[in-house]
Amino acid sequence: MRRAGFSFRDIGERLDITRQAAAQMVNRCLSELAPDPQQVVELREMQRSRLERLLLAVWPQAIANPPDLDAHDRAHKLIQTMIRLDGLSTYRFEQSGPGGGPIPVQMVPAEDHAELLRMIEAELVRREAIEVGEVRQLGG
Repeated sequence: MRRAGFSFRDIGERLDITRQAAAQMVNRCLSELAPDPQQVVELREMQRSRLERLLLAVWPQAIANPPDLDAHDRAHKLIQTMIRLDGLSTYRFEQSGPGGGPIPVQMVPAEDHAELLRMIEAELVRREAIEVGEVRQLGG
């Protein structure tokens, strides 16, 4: 019944037990079951679908002009929950050097700092000129 979306209160009413007893029974049954990987995938998909439906309900108010700040907060919390459910909150980007080792770093002597800054500035100017040129080409 829980999988079908029934609350503990609904389950309790159908079984003629209290909400707390229904929650305990469901939790006890779940703890006795070894998690089947396919069931975990199905449960995650079901929860994601529920979250998406909730997000769709508050999204128009969240992005309205002016936005409903309560709806915005709810949408933000739903998105955070979806990120955690999908495992994206635990993603870490790590960069390493050649062969998985440390990233090689070359120290620049203090007297070369001015030259290095000029090189960086020239590169930034070059990139900006390319971007400005692309914009001009697009604009006609």
